[in-house]
Amino acid sequence: MSCASLLSAAIRRGVAGGRAAASPPSASAIVSRPATGSHILRIDGYTNTKSILATGESATSRRFAVGGHSFVMRYYPNGLDDGCADSISLFVDVAGGGNGSGVAGHARFSVLDHAGSPAHRTDDASSEVVDFRTHFSGQRSLITREELERSPDILRDDCFAVRCDLTVMDEHLLTVDLDHEAVLAAAVVPPSDLHRHLAELLWSKEGADVVIEVGDTTFHAHRWVLAARSPVLKAELSALPSSPATLPLAAAMDADAFRALLHFIYTDTLPDDADTDDDAMARRLLAAADAYGMERLRLICEDKLRRRIAMGNVAVTLALAEQHHCRALKEACVEFLSSPGNLKAAMATDGFEHLKATCPSVLTELVMKQLV
Repeated sequence: MSCASLLSAAIRRGVAGGRAAASPPSASAIVSRPATGSHILRIDGYTNTKSILATGESATSRRFAVGGHSFVMRYYPNGLDDGCADSISLFVDVAGGGNGSGVAGHARFSVLDHAGSPAHRTDDASSEVVDFRTHFSGQRSLITREELERSPDILRDDCFAVRCDLTVMDEHLLTVDLDHEAVLAAAVVPPSDLHRHLAELLWSKEGADVVIEVGDTTFHAHRWVLAARSPVLKAELSALPSSPATLPLAAAMDADAFRALLHFIYTDTLPDDADTDDDAMARRLLAAADAYGMERLRLICEDKLRRRIAMGNVAVTLALAEQHHCRALKEACVEFLSSPGNLKAAMATDGFEHLKATCPSVLTELVMKQLV
């Protein structure tokens, strides 16, 4: 029985026994719960990584947080050492190395198919708890290269992904108070559904007084919603006739990207059918959000791209971050490329040529960071 149930039962017994009314007992709990989290590492350009990085050499993921601690994944395409040189090795470590004071945990890895489902995973027995002050958790032989290369469901277009499910046990205990009023009764308040009503207003076209043409697709919207959500749209609409108005686009984009943008303007969420897990879509939406002064959408796209930085896209993503002044995204790309192995692999991609052509100043920053 939970702490809350024990407290509630004790209060009811006191009332039923006819004793004099008394203040409900106070209660507290000592809590020690493991924290869990997941991180997906995409390897884009697998063939290039195994030819560039020798046995014992690794490329490093961006940092990710679990349980208030920062971690990285280390990818060895030709194995950690000669004993597993025919396999891919993968480990998770406290970011910075050796500073995991008071942190223990274990990792379980899953090689994903292209639907995002586990196609090959480590068993629980191999995921032993380690002290991150002295060790890192992982697999010396996650999957042999032969098995990977003959698995089209895993390796496609020279790309595959691995998910790390990390459990962290912190040595610190937490003491919390249990509110007896919350135990005895709680009002259930339904979540807001304003976004659903506004989405229905958008797609029903009822009362729409603005027309936007994107290629061969025509969209209908409401002047007051657009003006309230975007300072750029507000300024553009103020120069147009009252109704009806045809609104020109301030940024070049396709119909799918604009449909997602319009849905976000009305609901503050991205539509379920928008493929925002596609890097190209996230880049187009980030550019549109920047053009229309929609800071929250820009930050959402920036975070999505930051979480999916990989060797195959880091150069293009860095150029985008520089062009649209995305400081956090730029810093994440630069940090990713600060690993010599990552930079070496990224320089062989087409995106690096694009970066050199569009943002030469960024290359100077990368060189200076390598020299520090």
